[in-house]
Amino acid sequence: MNLTGIRTDNTLLLGRVPALVCHSQTLQASVRKGTILFYHGLGASKEVHLAEIRQLAAAGYLVVVPDAVGHGQRKDPKLDQLMALGHPTRTSLFLNIIRETAMELPSLLDELLSKEWIHRERIGITGISMGGHICFLAIVLDPRIQVAVSILGSPVLKPLAAASPHRNLERFSSVRLLSQNAGRDEIVPAAEAEQFHARLQRAYADHAQRFEYLNYPNSGHLMAVDDWIQCTDRMVTWFDRHMP
Repeated sequence: MNLTGIRTDNTLLLGRVPALVCHSQTLQASVRKGTILFYHGLGASKEVHLAEIRQLAAAGYLVVVPDAVGHGQRKDPKLDQLMALGHPTRTSLFLNIIRETAMELPSLLDELLSKEWIHRERIGITGISMGGHICFLAIVLDPRIQVAVSILGSPVLKPLAAASPHRNLERFSSVRLLSQNAGRDEIVPAAEAEQFHARLQRAYADHAQRFEYLNYPNSGHLMAVDDWIQCTDRMVTWFDRHMP
């Protein structure tokens, strides 16, 4: 398989997880720059955000994009039916997908390390909507993640009880985290991430160096074009700043 650029016509299996791998320079050079795991939203797949994936790859990173549990090449045929049932069934399903996908991440990192596709000090994660939720939980589950950008995500996963990221501030003791949310988001309340960052500020003296929260007050969950451009540009800038 040719890993130069984006190849959507081939399946790369990392363990049992189908993934897209993208880079714009040699694989070795991209690994030295940093490896970023990219998680998509609910009902989407690893191929949906090709523009954003290419943006990170063009900046020199190795980008690994898994299909979430029940999505893409491992689509659960019951997913659409279950989602149509609405709350609380939808909420329970949503949280199960987040939990199960995030729980795969440690073994996924182990697989990437065995392939020498990760530099141990340059591991990042980003995700959009459901993928943003996965970012928060992944930080709780695996301390190897050093840089994270959550987009339209939330750290509040209450049904997960003690494992919910908003109850585990100590797990954020070394990560560099940027959270970006939409002020008019009708699906993911922006206040949850904002309040979490306020708690991080009180908890960590080096908050200003490692954490940032950005709100786009005029956008909903489907962000305005100009806001989305700024959001993805800031995603790349955050990784460049913290994985130089």
